[in-house]
Amino acid sequence: MKLLAVAAAAGLAACGGANAGEWAGTVRDSAGVAIVENPATGIWRPGEAWRVVEELRIGVAEGDPEYQFGNIVGVDVDSDGRIYVLDQQAQQVRVFDAQGTLVRTIGRGGSGPGEFSPGAGPLFVVRGDTVLVPDVLLQRVSWFVLSGDETGSFPLPMAEGIPVAWGMTPDGRVAHQRMPLPLPGQPQTEVPTETPIVARGTDGSSDTLAMIPAGQSVRLQGGGMQVRMFDPEPVWDIAADGSVLVAVNTDYSIEVRRPGGALARVIRKPFERAPVTAADRDAFMELFREGWKQMGATPEQIKMAEQMISFGDYYPALARIKAGPGSTIWVQQIKTAAMAKELGEGFSPQDAGGPRWDVFDADGRYLGVVEFPANFTLMTFDGDVVYGVLRDELDVQYVVRMRVQRESAAA
Repeated sequence: MKLLAVAAAAGLAACGGANAGEWAGTVRDSAGVAIVENPATGIWRPGEAWRVVEELRIGVAEGDPEYQFGNIVGVDVDSDGRIYVLDQQAQQVRVFDAQGTLVRTIGRGGSGPGEFSPGAGPLFVVRGDTVLVPDVLLQRVSWFVLSGDETGSFPLPMAEGIPVAWGMTPDGRVAHQRMPLPLPGQPQTEVPTETPIVARGTDGSSDTLAMIPAGQSVRLQGGGMQVRMFDPEPVWDIAADGSVLVAVNTDYSIEVRRPGGALARVIRKPFERAPVTAADRDAFMELFREGWKQMGATPEQIKMAEQMISFGDYYPALARIKAGPGSTIWVQQIKTAAMAKELGEGFSPQDAGGPRWDVFDADGRYLGVVEFPANFTLMTFDGDVVYGVLRDELDVQYVVRMRVQRESAAA
């Protein structure tokens, strides 16, 4: 316990700042695992919270089509600050310099070498400024060099499971959660209680980083698929030291697993799940119907699809987890339909994350909240710099670079 106390003091000094308030939580040891119980109030006192400041915005609502985006599914940055943007609608990667000027494009629509399907994404820039692009529909991960030329690919065999929720390891491998889902013609199997997070090398090798709880929102019943929105689903990310951060979104309890999967720490914070109202369910279904119509579905197909979807009684406790600057852990708060209406934001039940993120230090102590602009989706951190996608009131997308200001706002 003395070692934990020393580590706590060091973490607070490093992440909370010299003027930070006292932490009122507790840490206990459970068979070698540190259980961190946080209070509802963070260490940051009024005026001390970190904030984000916009530095660059790329994109236009009208004008040059090379600066118009359709559906951004990946943003990353290389060692020289060049920004790589994967537009799933355009089926290409656009490369911008650090000032936001277009440098080149990579790839095009198709199924041949160097081409992308409408299911490509996300995107990762790894060592040597190599660009990796997973493509589930083409069942492969392609990689490109700085010039934009494709230099190879390796397979994503669907028979092993559907790749979902992507990440990147410190040694430059792409990682994904592997969700077992019988393909047509395959025998039905028992629903697993755990699923693996798998890292894949460019030689096609795979390595299980951790076993995490299986999701429960998608189920096969009677030969058909049933989707129950807001039922438990795992969320995870990979930290700079290779640790896996994982939680089930219906419980505010974050596990920190060392490289290799051993549990090192559990971070908890008080929470209360908001109820899903009848008005919420009606609003969600209307969103689904509108999306299906835009995809060209017939009224009969829409009616059949509606029968596949139901809703849990409560929203999740959290939306996403990200490994942040300085070994911090960022947890995205939920946005309900009522909150979205109040904030003037869009809302999708597949992405119920709000603009507020809880921030914890490296030891799991709750620091406080960082708030992003409305309709901003955080894609990746590069040190204290944040890259993401901002949607305006007309649903026009922009790539935005922000900087985390750690100094006290009151200083």
